[in-house]
Amino acid sequence: MAIVKSEIISFWNQSRKGGLSDTSEVLDEAIQVCLDDLSNSNFLKASDTDQTLDNTSLTLDYPTLYKSLMDGGIILNDGSVDLQPLTKISWRDYKNMMRSFNSGMRSIPSVYAVNDEKFYLYNPPGQDYTTEIWYWKYHAKDVDAIEFSDEFRNAIKYGTVFFKSMLQGNMKYAQIWGPMFANEKKMRRLTQNTQPGIVKG
Repeated sequence: MAIVKSEIISFWNQSRKGGLSDTSEVLDEAIQVCLDDLSNSNFLKASDTDQTLDNTSLTLDYPTLYKSLMDGGIILNDGSVDLQPLTKISWRDYKNMMRSFNSGMRSIPSVYAVNDEKFYLYNPPGQDYTTEIWYWKYHAKDVDAIEFSDEFRNAIKYGTVFFKSMLQGNMKYAQIWGPMFANEKKMRRLTQNTQPGIVKG
C-alpha cells in the first residue's frame, strides 16, 4: 500500500492537535524536506535501463534524480549475457588511458570514470550494448507521489512533524519528534544493510 499525503496530515492532526484537511498544502514543505533528508541517506534506490551504448559511444549519462552509484551499479549486456559490473577508476587514470587510445582498440568496457555528470567508459565499446545502472536517487519534488516503500511510513510521519515543528520554531515538539525520526532512520538503515547486493554475471 502506497504512502499518501492524507495519512501524514491525519498523523499531524493527532500529534499536534491540528485541524488540517486531507488536501491541505500546509505541510507540503515539511514533507518534502523529510523526503529529501531520507533520500540523502541513500534509502531510495532506482535502476535506469533506458540508455544504450554503440561502437561510437564513450559515455553514459547520469540517470534522472541521480545521487550516487550503488556498488557494482553499471552492468552491460552484449545481447546474450550480462557482463561483470564495471569498476570505477579515477578521472586522471581515465585520461591517461585515453591518451594511448586509437579507434582500433575498441573492445569490451571494463572500467569507468566520473566527470561532468557522465560515466566515461574504457575500453570504448566495440559493439552495441544495453545498459543497466543501479543508483541511489533523490526524491522527486512531489509530495503527492511519495516514492518510499511502506516500511518508511513512520519515518515520514515522524520526520514531517519534526521538520514542521522546526520551521515553526516549536522546540517542544521538535525535541519530541526529532529523536523518534532519528531512531526510525536508524532502524531503516539496519534493515537495509541486511538486503543482498547486486550480483550479476
